[in-house]
Amino acid sequence: MKPSVSVPVLVGVRELAFLAGGPERVVDTTIVGLRVRELLLVARDGRLTATARTGEGPIEDTILALVPAESGADLTEVRLAAARDPAILAVRDGLVAAGLMRRVPRPFARRAATVTPAGVRCLGAARREWGRADWAAEGPPDVIGAAALFGRRALHDADTGAAFRVSDLRIRRLREGKRRKRPAHEGGRNSYDPSSGYNPTLGKSYNAGSYQDMSGSCAGSY
Repeated sequence: MKPSVSVPVLVGVRELAFLAGGPERVVDTTIVGLRVRELLLVARDGRLTATARTGEGPIEDTILALVPAESGADLTEVRLAAARDPAILAVRDGLVAAGLMRRVPRPFARRAATVTPAGVRCLGAARREWGRADWAAEGPPDVIGAAALFGRRALHDADTGAAFRVSDLRIRRLREGKRRKRPAHEGGRNSYDPSSGYNPTLGKSYNAGSYQDMSGSCAGSY
């Protein structure tokens, strides 16, 4: 992600990813970055293979550690596990300290934060700067920045895009299954009916670990 005078200096790719889609987007962006540098191979069926054991910083190290050198790992399992990593939650804490997110009360003592108007402006400025025509003349598209700002729809690599589509479907099914099992007093939907008009993708809470593709907005709490 190239720097922009419109975006605060302290905001990097991971911070923008968090503003755009929460911890899940940070994980996905990091996976894309590892793939671009060929430290992580992504097969169409969602199988991950690591070619290195350490990366650049704790978030990359966490993801690589979740991919055994001998057997590899499933993309869905890695995405679910890595999103709970303290290093990613530290990104949120930094955004709160910078005034780009704010703490909000959530039921059952969950820690969460929501994007502030300043955060929305920051994210909008980054998206506008990313789309500037003069960037295209500087070289190939900024794949990692695109993944951070626009989500899965920005993945132009066919194998990676296919792997994330498969993984999104698996995660959605897992979330729907857990929602049906949870008691109503804990926020579950015991009588979930696909024909009821409730959209399980739009109805999720980010700090509960949803993996919707927030390509066009930054709404929600994380």
